Amino acid sequence: MTSATQMIVAMLIGFAVGIFFGESVGWLSTIGTGVILLMQMTVLPYIVVSLVGGIGKLKPDTAKLIFSRAGVIMLILWALGLLLVALMPLSFPFVESASFFSTSITEPVVEIDYFKLYIPSNPFESMAAGYVPAMVVFSIAMGLALIGMKGDNKTQLLAFMHTCGEIFGRITQGMVKVLPIGIFAMSASAAGTMGVDEFASMQVYLISYFALCLVLTFAVLPWIVASVTPITYWQTIQMSKASLVTAFATGNIFIVLPVIVEECKQVMKSHNTGGEDTDTLIEILVPIAFTFPNIGKLTVILFVYFCSWFNGTPIELLDQLSLSVSGLLALFGSVYVAIPFMLDLVHLPADLFQLFVMSGFITGKFNSITAVMNLFILTLLTAAMFQKNLKCFLPQLLKMTL
Repeated sequence: MTSATQMIVAMLIGFAVGIFFGESVGWLSTIGTGVILLMQMTVLPYIVVSLVGGIGKLKPDTAKLIFSRAGVIMLILWALGLLLVALMPLSFPFVESASFFSTSITEPVVEIDYFKLYIPSNPFESMAAGYVPAMVVFSIAMGLALIGMKGDNKTQLLAFMHTCGEIFGRITQGMVKVLPIGIFAMSASAAGTMGVDEFASMQVYLISYFALCLVLTFAVLPWIVASVTPITYWQTIQMSKASLVTAFATGNIFIVLPVIVEECKQVMKSHNTGGEDTDTLIEILVPIAFTFPNIGKLTVILFVYFCSWFNGTPIELLDQLSLSVSGLLALFGSVYVAIPFMLDLVHLPADLFQLFVMSGFITGKFNSITAVMNLFILTLLTAAMFQKNLKCFLPQLLKMTL
């Protein structure tokens, strides 16, 4: 069986065991927690080596082009994605009361030190404390410093970072093999200890999450391209169709990167805006953009908003801003580190993370298609900006708006 099939079977068996045996299998949550902690052990080191190695190997001209043009578009898309995620909880139904007991609720609330959260004054302390945003800032700074360096020392360091990345990747692949065990344990524990109302509440998250991903993929992102470039809405859908289907079926974005590159080249040429320089830009941009958080990944922040609704503790506006910025930086790494970090940031029970893991392989297929469409749109907009071909196409804008 494929990994996805194993996870589905593990979840179904876990639900059956939990429903049959009830609260007597609640102890299985400890096994699930152990598996998740194993999955997390390579994440922080991987953030360092991937960002330092990825940014450090760029040439100065390429880095300037990407950060000045693609960077602006990426920031705009991030802001749009975070705004839609923050607005999505408005669709949640009103409930008079909701609660989720966790032992973490009884612990005293620790005030967040935002300086330590974002500024890596001591990078080793930041890594030890799990301050993901600070680690990202430190890693980006190291990568940028490497761009201007030359010589064998730089080459050896980049080779070391690449080797470490492969090592962490192999470890993660090995840990994925035991992930179905964790999903079984958490499913059984949840089914045995959660009531019918709590299971019904999960539908709120799943339905709203699916709706968010579909709206972003098939409405908002193609609409942006159709509004400011000569590329029409249907051209965007047509060229991305094969990649979207592949990403949804496999849950893997990496395997469609070559397809995204070729399709973007073809659509630019069809509008007489292609060329060798544009092709080179697309070939460089797609794999680099893949290493940064995309809108598909940002959609998982909706789970934190769901948890606040589920737990009956709304997130204040100031905390929403902190959640958006911190969540974005945390998602430079794995969601298995980012979600617990964000739950702790807004003082929500850590036990709720089990619900995310159980539903992750389903929601992952939907955020994969959003991630693929994000790469298409980012690439096309950057190429159009490079060709100085970005302008408002009023007919397409009015047509999409109506």
